[in-house]
Amino acid sequence: RIEKDAILKVNSWDSTDKKGGKLLIQSMSTFIICAGGKIDLTGAGYKAGGSCYTGESYNAPSLRQGEHNLGGGGGSGFGCYAGGGGYGTPGETNGYRMSGIDNGGVCYGDKELTILHLGSGGGDSTNGNGGGALKIECVQFENNGIIQVNGESATSTSSGSGSGGSIYITCDKFVMNDNDNCYINAIGGMNENKGGDGGMGRMRIRCADEESVARYVESSQINPKPYIG
Repeated sequence: RIEKDAILKVNSWDSTDKKGGKLLIQSMSTFIICAGGKIDLTGAGYKAGGSCYTGESYNAPSLRQGEHNLGGGGGSGFGCYAGGGGYGTPGETNGYRMSGIDNGGVCYGDKELTILHLGSGGGDSTNGNGGGALKIECVQFENNGIIQVNGESATSTSSGSGSGGSIYITCDKFVMNDNDNCYINAIGGMNENKGGDGGMGRMRIRCADEESVARYVESSQINPKPYIG
């Protein structure tokens, strides 16, 4: 149970110790997020790349190169503008695209979330980390607050933002409050300047009562659209 105004976070991914950024919640009955409560794994995933470096991703560390890192990590741009991290959708290539180079991070993983991946970091950034990964297993899921595993938005003009992370919910019954302050997001960070935006994360909801999920998807309270099943 997440109480009113409480925020649950985790330690961010540590590439040295190879741990962090993930959260597993298990309940034998109803798991409730009260109004004003929040689970926030924004920026808890793979790290952004420093100056002239790509963002980290699932299959590659941060590398000193302009292109993406052959994974989800955004490319640095080498003095131009960096790309955003990719995951469920590709990261955005920088606003001033370099000839023949696509430095937005690529897609990886699958809709079933066979592996609960972290989101990837943006290139050439100190604050464009990817989103974390969350799994919730319960009998009844009741959300009156906020769940977000978003990529961080890069603040520097040339930096790439991180991609959203993963959310996997398994339950028999799914309930959400119908208001603007109640939502579930795994979206990429945005850069209002010329650095690339992060791609979307991935989400799966496995519920015995699938119709109880569909109405909230249609109302845009769940973003991106999850795989249901």
